Amino acid sequence: MNLKNLITRTLSGAVYVALIVLGIMTVEWAFVAFCALFTLLATREFILMTKPGGSKINLSIDIAFAVGIVLLFTIASTQAVKGMEPSVSILLILPYMLVRLISQLYNKEENPIKSIAYSVFSQCYIVIPMMLMPMLLDISNTFLLLIFVMIWMNDTGAFLVGCTIGKHRLFERISPKKSWEGFWGGMFFCVMTGVGYYYLIPEVPATINSLPFFIILGIIVSVFATFGDLVESMFKRSVGVKDSGNLIPGHGGILDRIDSLLFVIPAVAFYLVIQFLFA
Repeated sequence: MNLKNLITRTLSGAVYVALIVLGIMTVEWAFVAFCALFTLLATREFILMTKPGGSKINLSIDIAFAVGIVLLFTIASTQAVKGMEPSVSILLILPYMLVRLISQLYNKEENPIKSIAYSVFSQCYIVIPMMLMPMLLDISNTFLLLIFVMIWMNDTGAFLVGCTIGKHRLFERISPKKSWEGFWGGMFFCVMTGVGYYYLIPEVPATINSLPFFIILGIIVSVFATFGDLVESMFKRSVGVKDSGNLIPGHGGILDRIDSLLFVIPAVAFYLVIQFLFA
C-alpha cells in the first residue's frame, strides 16, 4: 500500500469512527440518525450487489421499509415507549411483505422468486441487527461503544498477529488471508479490551459487573465478528465483487465495515438476555 492510499484509508477511517462515536455518545436524535443512515446505506449496497440492474422501484421499497422499521423501533426504544417496540416492527414488516409482493407483479424480472428472496433476506440480514442496537444502548452508551471498539480491536489483533506469524489458514476457501494465529490474536485483543473496560469504566450495571462477564463477552464478539466477516466475504465471492461499494475510500462500502457488527449485535443481545434471566 503506497503512502497516498494509506493516508486516504486513515482519514476516511477516522471520519467513520468519529461518526459512530458521535452517534452513540451524543444526543438521542444523533443515535437515531446513525441507525437510519447505516441501515439505508447497507441495504442499498446489499441489494445492488446481489441484484445488479434490478428494479429501481423495488430497491426504493426495500430501502424505505428497512429505514422505516429501524427508525420507528429506535425512536420507540430511545423514548422508552414501553411495550411499543415489537408492535412497531410488525407494523411495518407485514405491509412491507404485501407491498413488495404486489410490486413484483409489475416488474419484468426473469426470476421474481429470486428477486423477492434477496429483498426479504436483506431485511433479515441488516434490519434485525440494527433494530437490536438500542437494547445495548439501554445498558449504557459506553457499553454500546465498547462493542464497536472490541470489533475494531479484533480486526487489528487479527491483522497484526496474522501478518507476523500467521501460517495456518482459517477458512481458505472464503478468505485466503485469514489465519488461525490471527484469529486467536484478534480474540486476545478483544478480551483485553473488555477487561480494560471492566476496570476503567465505573458505570457498569450490577447485573453484568463481573470480570468473567467481560471475558466471555470478548470471546463472543471475536467469534461472531469473524463469522460476520466470513459470511459477507462468501456473499461477495458468490457474486464476483471485491467490495460491497466504494463509499468509504480505501475501505469499500458501509456493508464491508459493519459486516461483523451484523453478527455481533444479535449474539451480544442474546448473551445479555441470558445474563439477565439467570442473574
